[in-house]
Amino acid sequence: MNLPSAEHLHEIFYCSLLAPGESPRTVAGILAQSRQANADKGITGLLIFDGLHFLQQVEGPRDQVQGLMGRITADPRHVGIRVIFEGPLPARRSNVFEMGYSEPDEDDVLYERMVNEGEAGLLRFLAQRPSYDIRR
Repeated sequence: MNLPSAEHLHEIFYCSLLAPGESPRTVAGILAQSRQANADKGITGLLIFDGLHFLQQVEGPRDQVQGLMGRITADPRHVGIRVIFEGPLPARRSNVFEMGYSEPDEDDVLYERMVNEGEAGLLRFLAQRPSYDIRR
């Protein structure tokens, strides 16, 4: 993968829900389609899924990252898409694209923890990376 220089990096952190009627197994299909496509476009980041909610941080060239968001928005497997934070990124946070799973917790639901926090939610999301069951 040819990673762009930091001066061209852009980042988006968003949340969405698995569409009604879709099986959580749908996520395997999403990953199979996106892993190579993201690598080819210089997109890295972290996707966490808890069985219903998606939280994803993507980074890479601005046009590529915004194009990815356009495809996600058009994907009927996602609903309720909400950008939590978007902006230029001074340095890449990850050199790979990772997917993790988080067990929902009644007292501390992943989606509710971060969805209204903007950049602070993004930083909390990334800080919790060691607690996620990560697959590359």
